[in-house]
Amino acid sequence: MRTAIGIGGAGSGRSGAFEEVVEFAVEAEKLGVDVAWSAEAWGYDAVAPLAYLGARTARLQLGTGIMQISARVPRPGGFSWRRSASSSLCERSCRCK
Repeated sequence: MRTAIGIGGAGSGRSGAFEEVVEFAVEAEKLGVDVAWSAEAWGYDAVAPLAYLGARTARLQLGTGIMQISARVPRPGGFSWRRSASSSLCERSCRCK
């Protein structure tokens, strides 16, 4: 049997919320969890958190549950996908806190 967890973005706005998600995923991997799933919600994209987890874990498989495709369609300025990705990345860096 395979096991999976779902991770969310740090949409709560609490300082350190994403660090808790990362610690949860790293510990889950140590306990034998096979897969971590992420989804887009409230302006946070699904890919940036998984990219970060990919750098912090060794064997945990990563997947996206929901990604808004229309946010990735090339259009003048390409603003919407940049905004959600930058929101996700900003939440993970010290510069925005």
